[in-house]
Amino acid sequence: SPTTGLSPSFPGVIAHGIHSLSSPDVQRYFPTSAKMPYNFPVVNPDLASSEPILFSPPNFDHTFKSPSLQSIDAVLTHMDNPNYDMRLYTPLERIIHAAHMQEVWQEAGEDYSRMKDTNKMPAEVCECIRNVESNGILKMLRLIALKVSNPSTHPSMPGYLPV
Repeated sequence: SPTTGLSPSFPGVIAHGIHSLSSPDVQRYFPTSAKMPYNFPVVNPDLASSEPILFSPPNFDHTFKSPSLQSIDAVLTHMDNPNYDMRLYTPLERIIHAAHMQEVWQEAGEDYSRMKDTNKMPAEVCECIRNVESNGILKMLRLIALKVSNPSTHPSMPGYLPV
C-alpha cells in the first residue's frame, strides 16, 4: 500500500509465515514480554473442526526441548489422523513442512529482533500489520486452511476437481 509501503504480496507472505505457528514456536522464535494466549490468527490443525481459523496459536505440551524433536513429536502423534495438519501429506512430508516452517520462523525471528532493537517500525505500519481483517492476512489464512483441509477443491493443488 502506498501509505504503509507494504508490498502487495504482504498478506500471502505473512499468512504463510504464521499459518502453523504454535505458542511454543512464538516463544522460541519471537521472544516477547507478551503473555499467552497470543492474539493473532493461525490455521486450525484440527481439520475436522468447524472453525478453520484459531485466533490464538495452539499450545502443545512437549517432552522434547529441541524444535526438531518437538516437530517430529507433533507429526508422529497425529500421523494416523487424516483430519490433522495437512490432509494429503504423508508423515514424511509433514516433517519436511515443519522443518521448512522452522527455517522461515528462524529468519523472521531474526528480522523481528532487529526491528525491535532498532525501534524503526512506523506506527502506521504496525497498525496496518495488526489489522488482519482489512490487510488481507485473514483472507489468505482462510485460503491456506481450505488448501490443507480440502485440497481437491483448490485450483493450485494436484487432483483439483472444480466444484
